[in-house]
Amino acid sequence: MTESVELTPRQNAILDYIRNTSNSLVKERIIEHLTKDGKGSRKTILKDIKQLEEYGMVYIDKEKPNSQIHYVRIQNKSVLLSVMENIKNLRDAFFLILDASKIKFDELNEIIESNDAEEGEDRAGSLQVGIVHAEVSLQRLFQHSFGMYVLYSLFVWPKEVNDKKTLDKIYTVVLNGLKEIQMKFAEIFGEKSESAESIVGDIIKELFVLKPDNLYSTIINLEYVGLGEYGEAVLDPLWEFGFRFVPQGLLDFHELNEEGKRDSLAKIEGLKDWRDIVSRRVDKLPPSAKDWARAVSDKY
Repeated sequence: MTESVELTPRQNAILDYIRNTSNSLVKERIIEHLTKDGKGSRKTILKDIKQLEEYGMVYIDKEKPNSQIHYVRIQNKSVLLSVMENIKNLRDAFFLILDASKIKFDELNEIIESNDAEEGEDRAGSLQVGIVHAEVSLQRLFQHSFGMYVLYSLFVWPKEVNDKKTLDKIYTVVLNGLKEIQMKFAEIFGEKSESAESIVGDIIKELFVLKPDNLYSTIINLEYVGLGEYGEAVLDPLWEFGFRFVPQGLLDFHELNEEGKRDSLAKIEGLKDWRDIVSRRVDKLPPSAKDWARAVSDKY
């Protein structure tokens, strides 16, 4: 289902009806269906179909050049639709991991504060450090998300979208989505928490933070406190969205190969999945951490 505060309920209903109807998507049939459902009048529905066409989200297909039968079809190459889907997936994934973080951190803090914790003070201290590192990793994911959308806004969408209204709509979708995620951070960690307050400053300092070591430590830190699967849900749409910029340097780091020469991992492996980086990083850890980290990395 298409959900977005940037489209009207009737526009969403039109898109949903087109997607969910197997019969011929004749314009008159769409109008008849939505009118019966009380979604609007013929005039308002036609206006919204026209608006969706201007946004590049649907297109009108005539049966014949002079035919009065007009089909309304989804524009599969629509940049706006693609952005709406990506920002929705990313927002939903962030909401899940932030809600899970609140529950998990409360559980771990209870263990830390317990005087009869079986593992003792060392374990409590380790858990406290783990929480701090997990918070930093969550913040890093949001910073990187922000950076990816800045890149698209500056270098991709202006070239791919010629209509100013559609371009403005894309920017509105992105800004509202990022704002909702930021507000969720404030809700979970508190408006005055160090994590919430530092987000803006850190974004300005370093937009693009998911370099190989950071990417690896991010998922490992979240895995340590039991949030690994939620982190995966955030990284998947983020990686899919941002991968086109990887060859331009975001993950263009170098390692010594067997001959002692420096190779670019981006060039020799292609980096089709962020999991390639996670599994690769294990060999760079100190021996004391390798066994545990390798067990975690085997998932990826």
